[in-house]
Amino acid sequence: MGGIRSPGEAQGGGHCEIPMKASPNPLWHHANLASYMELKPFYQQRVKNRKFRVGDLMLKIYSASHPKEVNKLSPKWEGPYRVSLILGPSTYELEEMDGKPVPRTWHASKLRKFYC
Repeated sequence: MGGIRSPGEAQGGGHCEIPMKASPNPLWHHANLASYMELKPFYQQRVKNRKFRVGDLMLKIYSASHPKEVNKLSPKWEGPYRVSLILGPSTYELEEMDGKPVPRTWHASKLRKFYC
């Protein structure tokens, strides 16, 4: 029987299983998939593919690294930083200009190329 296991079971406690409800309409998933495939080309037209290379100079969005310090007078971008490692199609690790690594990874939507 499919279901969700309780936190108590994960910690070695008793077994409690919550039954999963079936969708009222089994074709709902297929209808959503068809709708998604129909709209995908229109979405892809407006998306900017951002590809950066190791060594590129970047600015990172200020609000992502200082969420509690953001107000209308705070800067929008900070940097420059250098791309040190590409982890995925849009995930990057950055380093400061002196080679010190910047904490966490950064998504391409939070980065902007820096031109000097």
